[in-house]
Amino acid sequence: MRTISLILLLSCSAYADIRTNSYDSLTNSSPKVFESATDLHKWAMSAWGGAGMTELTYRKRKLVVYFRSYTSGIATSEPHVFVEQDGRWVRLLTGIVCRCAMEATIEADSLVLWRVDWPKKRKERTEYLRFNLKTLDAG
Repeated sequence: MRTISLILLLSCSAYADIRTNSYDSLTNSSPKVFESATDLHKWAMSAWGGAGMTELTYRKRKLVVYFRSYTSGIATSEPHVFVEQDGRWVRLLTGIVCRCAMEATIEADSLVLWRVDWPKKRKERTEYLRFNLKTLDAG
């Protein structure tokens, strides 16, 4: 039962834009395409608390993960993942706001978003979401 609950939670916590943008009304206000990295960065940093950014590469494809924040003094993260396609930045994934700090890594063929906490002043990472990047090669 515990595993089923976790899977349900994770499947409800993100929206992926893979080869279709027909569900835009389900996502928040993040535009689905930015014409330049500068435009994307300007939008990401416009959140009240700013944003953290991680640049990653998967099979020669550039990805950028922004963790937008809406608070000051309390860690919050709203993950937005974009992939570069033909010089433009296309939204790949949008996650819900988490009351935590977050990090992003690539492990094998997966983008992994990590929840970061500091209990007892020691950093601990807990896997928050795993996204299969092989879908980038489909179609």
